Amino acid sequence: MRHRLTALTAALALLLPLQVAAESTAGSAAAADTAPAEAAPKGPLELTRSAADRVLGEIRNNRAKYESDTAALITLVDGLVDQLFDFQTMSLLVLGPHWKSASEEQRSRFVEGFKNLLIKTYSKALLQAGDEPIQWEPLDLAPGDTRTIVNAKAQTSAGPIAMSWRLRQTGDSWRVYDVVVDGISLVTNYRGSYSAEIRKVGLDGLIQKLEQHAAG
Repeated sequence: MRHRLTALTAALALLLPLQVAAESTAGSAAAADTAPAEAAPKGPLELTRSAADRVLGEIRNNRAKYESDTAALITLVDGLVDQLFDFQTMSLLVLGPHWKSASEEQRSRFVEGFKNLLIKTYSKALLQAGDEPIQWEPLDLAPGDTRTIVNAKAQTSAGPIAMSWRLRQTGDSWRVYDVVVDGISLVTNYRGSYSAEIRKVGLDGLIQKLEQHAAG
């Protein structure tokens, strides 16, 4: 039970911020006509917390639709994920020393394959997530900081589950480059798994497996 809850909460932790981008895209034309000035970019805590509220509502209101049409859910997530997650940095951290020796083509293919894997895996898990309340911790962000961690706890029937979003500032926006659930880092977890896989089949072999998974 604990393992299942952790997996579901990990799905939420990875995908919580996506609804912000969905609403921004859907309402961009109307906002251009009515808004007197462009809204200031959200800070990391505001971005993550407001996104959590919205995506949980989206799940409750449209669960049946996405349960019957997995392709629609994947398409939704795929169209949004690039706007809030820094998959280039995530991929660099996941591959570790293998990133430095990889060609530009290998890097590009890995980034795309890794992104597609996460979208496909966590989109399905997201539909099983419940409505556990989330408690947010104050953000410790000093002026000039370009990296920060947003911490929260989900209250579940099996006890609280700690979640953290690691973000970095790129220009005026903040982007997520790692998610930690119950002390388990998504980046670190995949780095260990993929390092072992690369030793067996090489980087090209790993990339091919990712591409096959995305196509399957």
